[in-house]
Amino acid sequence: MRGRIPDRLVSATLLVALAPWCAGCATEIHLRQSPGVVEGAGGGRLLVRVFDNRSDRKRDVTTHRTIVTELYRVEGKAENLLSEERESRWSVPDMPPGEYVLRVAKWVDEKGVVQKLPHRQDEEFLIRTNETTVADVVLSDPEKAWVKVGIGVVVVVGLSYLLGREMMKNWHPLGNLRFE
Repeated sequence: MRGRIPDRLVSATLLVALAPWCAGCATEIHLRQSPGVVEGAGGGRLLVRVFDNRSDRKRDVTTHRTIVTELYRVEGKAENLLSEERESRWSVPDMPPGEYVLRVAKWVDEKGVVQKLPHRQDEEFLIRTNETTVADVVLSDPEKAWVKVGIGVVVVVGLSYLLGREMMKNWHPLGNLRFE
């Protein structure tokens, strides 16, 4: 097939270019555990903080938006909802040791209506005896946004060049004119 770009090449290029948008990188959950911090009956503690971006996380400035975060306890294959919070900072003291899931999937708009986020983020973690688990939720990342813009520009320019080059090979604007 001379003069045509193979469909596989175009499909593969588009998939590679669109991968960052499909990866769900708009929300990240960073977990860290501090052993020996909790005092009490042998449970663990969870501290959740919600940030707009990585820069705010570094400065410890939580978001002003209302984000719904849900805490589930995992028992076998079932997830049981323990808590649904709308604060940018919240904690649960004296949690029994076990497996849990933190889910960020919704936000509340200015009218008070709960909306779904474009990408749901789940993070499984363990609560251990006498440990504090800190979960930092980062809603968006400007650094990744610039990477996406750069990839998008490269893909658009590259595809435009390839398609334009192939189209120009078969274009003969003066092909029907005869000079005598």
